[in-house]
Amino acid sequence: MKYIPADKLIAEIERYKQGAAIARFDNAGENADYFQGKVDLCDDLTHIITSLPQEQPEVELEKFDKDVTEIWGRCAAEPNDSIACFHIETFNEVARHFYELGKNAGREE
Repeated sequence: MKYIPADKLIAEIERYKQGAAIARFDNAGENADYFQGKVDLCDDLTHIITSLPQEQPEVELEKFDKDVTEIWGRCAAEPNDSIACFHIETFNEVARHFYELGKNAGREE
């Protein structure tokens, strides 16, 4: 299932709201209440969207396991060692790798 990023949806609602506000101003006498209703609806929708919990993208566990195994193999004395020592640069590389993996998890390629 694909998700719409909340920030992009809210930005689109804000653009629509600005157009409705301009139209309300331009039609001050005749349809002002109609356009004010649109502005109010945009505020309500934005509030609803921001109050919902945001879905977290699923992590591709097979890729995660492969990456962990590959990095672990470079640090362990033997391929199947249950203990490995990380040099600080390797630790930073691992942390950076998985930070980027999580940061990019929700982005489509």
